[in-house]
Amino acid sequence: IHPSIHPSIHPSNYHDSYVRLRRQTQTYFIMCSPSEHTPDYLKEQVSLALKGETPVEEMRILFPTGEELSSLTELKNEEELHLVFQLSDEEWEPVDLADMDVGE
Repeated sequence: IHPSIHPSIHPSNYHDSYVRLRRQTQTYFIMCSPSEHTPDYLKEQVSLALKGETPVEEMRILFPTGEELSSLTELKNEEELHLVFQLSDEEWEPVDLADMDVGE
C-alpha cells in the first residue's frame, strides 16, 4: 500500500527508534522519537503496560553505567537501558537483570 493511500503507514508516522528497558525478567520495547519524546514518555509507556501499578514518579531509567537518563537525544537506536522502581522515599531497587538464557 502506498503511504498516500493509507495515512497510518505514512513515513511521518514512523518512529525514529526503539529502546529496550530491562528490569529483572522483564524487557519493554518502546518505540519513540528522540526529538519529540522525553524519558517520562518511556516511563508512561511502562506504567500503561503495568496498568498503572507503578506511577512514573516511582521509576528511574539508567544507562548500564548507572547514570540516569535525562534526554532521549542521548540514545542510540536499539539501546538497552535499565529500569528500576522506588522502594521507599529514599531507596531505589538495585539493577537486577535475570539471566535470559533459556537453553539450560
